[in-house]
Amino acid sequence: LANRGGALFNTGDSTIEESYFHHNAITDENTPVNLSPEGDAIMNLNQMDIIKSTISNNGQLLSNPNNTSLQSAEYALHVNPNGGISPFPVTSITNSTIANNAFAGVRSDRGRTRISQSTIANHPNFGLRFSRNLDHQGEIQLSISNSIIVNSETQNCNALENIPADETDITSHSNASTDDSCDFHIENITDPLIGGLHYWGGSTPTLMISHDGDVSEEGLACSDEDQRGGSRPLDADNDGISFCDLGAVEVNRTIDPLSDLIFKDEFEL
Repeated sequence: LANRGGALFNTGDSTIEESYFHHNAITDENTPVNLSPEGDAIMNLNQMDIIKSTISNNGQLLSNPNNTSLQSAEYALHVNPNGGISPFPVTSITNSTIANNAFAGVRSDRGRTRISQSTIANHPNFGLRFSRNLDHQGEIQLSISNSIIVNSETQNCNALENIPADETDITSHSNASTDDSCDFHIENITDPLIGGLHYWGGSTPTLMISHDGDVSEEGLACSDEDQRGGSRPLDADNDGISFCDLGAVEVNRTIDPLSDLIFKDEFEL
């Protein structure tokens, strides 16, 4: 619990790897003058790499014995140049899961953000909200590849098709969304997830995808591992040809469920 960045407020060069950020929140009590409370789990003002990590269930605390007032409408991960004082912040999210947070997923506010082989899912508000940095016009400010942004109650993205084409690297890659707000190659798919957030292998909880759904074997040029440390690519649909699955998890038919689940849900974490 903090004023800015519930678990981590970053002003340097940080790498987060195989980590689990959960049940963090921010408060508006004792907030610095002229600085709003932001980032339920993480606020990044400089350089950050997030690798094989999960950010979930933030915006709420496991306990609050002092009844501290919590901000109720904040993003789990907030990228911001601190009113222009800080350098152009750069955030890289790879093989990671950002899901089930109390309000929303990622807020990229005038920073450069790269999302690769990641899952952003199950938020009441935006999965990803992006704002351009006008001091960096004509530069790539948002890159998304082999990722899924799904199941947001408001919409998954804030109409990314309206961003100038020379400032994004999205449409040339395989990505998928359950609506049409992200300008992705694959849009308006049915929910590709089965079960809930769970330890499906590896050191952090993840969300499992269906082996024969719309995000199975749709990726190209992926790395050789998923968030769990499992091999990529694998033959999820058992047709003898291996392509990468979209999102943080590569389905392994020998160990992963091949149908929807009833009991293996988030309450078991």
